Amino acid sequence: MRNLKPKNSRSPTVRKSHSGEKEDRREQIIILEVELLSRSSLPAKAAFLLSLSAEMEQEFSDLDVF
Repeated sequence: MRNLKPKNSRSPTVRKSHSGEKEDRREQIIILEVELLSRSSLPAKAAFLLSLSAEMEQEFSDLDVF
């Protein structure tokens, strides 16, 4: 089957799968958060860790490991 792409399009014809894109994006976000965290004050670090803890609890609440 032919790739029907506009002639003036500069986007690549081959794209990563959505799961690969999500993982790449998540990795980039984590790297940026760590960089920002290293420059933050102690209260900002504490707030970040609390929000991360809540996020992890929510993400893994459906697992029956505890």
